[in-house]
Amino acid sequence: MKFFYKLSGNVQSKPSRLIISVLFSFLVMTFVNGFIGGVGGFPVFLAFIIVFYLLRNVMGEGNRLTHQMAMTSRREIMYWMRNYCVAYLLLWFLLRLVFLFSRVTGWGNISGASALEYFRNLIAVSMFEKWAYLFAGILMFAFIVSLFPLTVITKLEHGVLYVLVDGALFAVVCLIVEQIGYYFTKTKSSCVIDSLLLCNKMKAGQEAAWIFGIVLFALAVCIVSYSYAAYCYGPKKGRTDDVAIQMAQRQKTIYKGKGLVHNVVMILCGVTAICVVAGIVFFMPEDTTGGYVKVAEFLTGDEVLGPMLYKNQVYIPVNEQMNLDETGTARGYLAGKKENCNSRFYQLAVANLLYTDDTNKTNRVQMEGAKSGVYAPVTEQEQKDAWKKDDVFLLWDEEWVSESTYSHEPTGYTVCNADFIKGLTMQFPEVEYHAQDFDDYDAYFTIRGYSDMDTVLMDDTVPGDWVGCILVKDNKFYFGSYDNRITGISLQELLDILGGY
Repeated sequence: MKFFYKLSGNVQSKPSRLIISVLFSFLVMTFVNGFIGGVGGFPVFLAFIIVFYLLRNVMGEGNRLTHQMAMTSRREIMYWMRNYCVAYLLLWFLLRLVFLFSRVTGWGNISGASALEYFRNLIAVSMFEKWAYLFAGILMFAFIVSLFPLTVITKLEHGVLYVLVDGALFAVVCLIVEQIGYYFTKTKSSCVIDSLLLCNKMKAGQEAAWIFGIVLFALAVCIVSYSYAAYCYGPKKGRTDDVAIQMAQRQKTIYKGKGLVHNVVMILCGVTAICVVAGIVFFMPEDTTGGYVKVAEFLTGDEVLGPMLYKNQVYIPVNEQMNLDETGTARGYLAGKKENCNSRFYQLAVANLLYTDDTNKTNRVQMEGAKSGVYAPVTEQEQKDAWKKDDVFLLWDEEWVSESTYSHEPTGYTVCNADFIKGLTMQFPEVEYHAQDFDDYDAYFTIRGYSDMDTVLMDDTVPGDWVGCILVKDNKFYFGSYDNRITGISLQELLDILGGY
């Protein structure tokens, strides 16, 4: 790289090259954002414009290393390509770090998260998300490498044609990846990274196969780019090298127009390039996932039967059907306990939005996304005592959903007798729920009432009627709140139900 700077020291920059580099870099960034996604943005724009502009300047002035060192043209191309790749990766990585720093320090940190919280969310992403972004990063790098021959292509019409062909080939590759993702998920996506994130049920072997395939593809792109660049840069039979003419005559070469055919080709290539950019920008599927933040959160790991917190008020799921997703307004995301809603995976594959009624005719709220449900204030349901008409009472484990994964029927529950429920509610006739009590517990159980057992065994488990919940802390049992410690006969009956917990 030291020799590169020495060699570029006598290069006179031309405004036209800078303008072309800026426009071309914008095109590259637009392509990466539109077809690959997740790894583009200004880091791609700035890294590519710096590397491409400097290298194109040196090549454009004819400062061949073969005139400075004992080196063949193919070896020189290998030298330039290696520095092109290394310089781009270093610049891109540094710019990504700057972008990360700006997010942590507040610029773009719309969620208001602290630096520590932001880093925790960043590290806490699943292995599946990591391999998806690795795949997209390798594909982005392969696309950048495929553009290396443009640094040595001298004819403008040749360069424009190369850009169109190369862009079309990579667009086809991206569309193939998206179609493969659609085959498995039956969900349309706007770019490669979205398609990969939607395939969230891949096994480790399948993930490794994807990574192995994209690495082979990137290596093939490197070989083809090097071969084509060496072909364009190498000496041609029967043609005197332009650099030799410049060295001998010490004057600039005079550009001569190549007639009507040349002008027509240039106009067609320019119009086509403009149409490609316009198509990417204006027909790109609208991204509607980034406008929401977390406004509510489940208080426990049970996201089907457990309580959730919205505007400092505890809500519980109820057996009601509403259409607030059509008539109401989305307020933001209803997240799982300590779940990060800022990840692209959550916004694509989960995106549980919380809807409220604009007319205030109901105090119900509705969740729609990967899951759905209607919620009511727990204080209201406590007053109704709807469970009194039920005959079946179940004590649900916090992890009952995962325990039921490989079963045709719900599991993870224990049947309670009616006397235990009546005794418990008589001991604690009124329960005041505190959200902070759910921050620290050893175990959690939900108590629900049902009219019969057939209702429980339905394909879609219904919430049932709310009786209450039990918190366990330091081998002590509490009903709904740490203010209500279960003792006496109720405690003994509870231990019998739990099997000597």
